[in-house]
Amino acid sequence: MSSKVSIIVPTRNSRHTIELCLRSIIAQSYPNIDVIVADSHSSDGTAETALGLGATVLDFPPHAERTHKKNEAARHAHADFLLFLDSDIELTKEVIVESLMECNSCDAVIIPQRVAPRRGYWSKCRALEVLTYEGDDLVESPTFFKKDVFLAAGGFDEHLVFGEENDLSLRIRKLGFKVSRIKSYVWHHEGSLKAVIMRKFYYGRTSPSYLKKAKGTAFAQFSPVRVTWLRNWRMLMKDPLHATGMIIQKLVQYLAAGMGLIFGLIESLTMSFIC
Repeated sequence: MSSKVSIIVPTRNSRHTIELCLRSIIAQSYPNIDVIVADSHSSDGTAETALGLGATVLDFPPHAERTHKKNEAARHAHADFLLFLDSDIELTKEVIVESLMECNSCDAVIIPQRVAPRRGYWSKCRALEVLTYEGDDLVESPTFFKKDVFLAAGGFDEHLVFGEENDLSLRIRKLGFKVSRIKSYVWHHEGSLKAVIMRKFYYGRTSPSYLKKAKGTAFAQFSPVRVTWLRNWRMLMKDPLHATGMIIQKLVQYLAAGMGLIFGLIESLTMSFIC
């Protein structure tokens, strides 16, 4: 295989995770890779770290949204394939090779995520939750694309701050492109439970645009009753202690997202009234 892969990583003050992410890219068994870091003018040395590890850094204004940064980086890329990663993702060694091989019979690839091992009860509950989502098309979205397919679908919707990956997945499928998945996975270094909850609040706050666009699909994706939990009931029954914590933790996440959604709706109504 001689196809070139461009890996696009949006960042904003991500120095504490970007090095691990980039070193996992360097360690890939596939050699023909370049990395584009789309950075929102970080002040913590993110760009310098990325440059030192061989990445190309594109500088964006501090408040540039990740959808815009990812689209711009994709247009900048001179590659046959695109992989989009968050800066707190660590690749396992065969991810690129497997994704390329899978693209012999498909157009976009879902790469499963697992929560990186951390000490603590709640971290293990979160890891169990994410494990139940493997193979669920309502939760998992493709992140590896043939570049021409990504462009044909119009890239990420820049009106969305939240749910842009789910939205692109739906559009790609509607256009008739085939989505598949690989067995290799990536590690997600999520951070503390507080960080996860704050992220859910932010997603809820920025979700009205996606909820309006996706409608019924969004309800199925974010329903509090997860079909995949029922499908994986044996897995949960084997670990009742962490399964119970998983449900409690998920309820807290929904509460945070709900509060964020209320704030987002109030902001939207206020802006409409002012305009």
